[in-house]
Amino acid sequence: MMRKSMKYLLLLVLCSCNHTSAKNEKDLLSVSNLVQELKPIHQFKDDKTKEVVGEVYVNYTNDTLFSSLYILQEQDTVYRVSQDGFFTLNKKELSINKDKFFGYKLISKGDDYISIALYRDSIRDVTDPVDIWWCKEEKVFGILRF
Repeated sequence: MMRKSMKYLLLLVLCSCNHTSAKNEKDLLSVSNLVQELKPIHQFKDDKTKEVVGEVYVNYTNDTLFSSLYILQEQDTVYRVSQDGFFTLNKKELSINKDKFFGYKLISKGDDYISIALYRDSIRDVTDPVDIWWCKEEKVFGILRF
């Protein structure tokens, strides 16, 4: 119970400290609302040691769809997904057309990946899933490309 409380305290501190930088990024939600609305949905784990290498939080807009996703390592947001696209720490990996953005839905998950689909206009217009995975060799999160 203490560990869970510490995670939420850490998340609160993280969001409070990043308020200045978040103001400069138009696609991020208001940080004050973010803490209240984020829900944990998954943990990335090392395939051999089963050590947690990242925790996934989303901002649900209804029972199944979410508007943003954050992957945290300890105190830092190391990957995020919003209506503007998919972002690593240093770059935009994939752009999203914001027109008629409806949300994302979790499709599947495993120890080293999650798969999400983008919904546009309504629940009827869905894209192919995008896989976000943990690259153990490079120690980064990114889109799985074939």
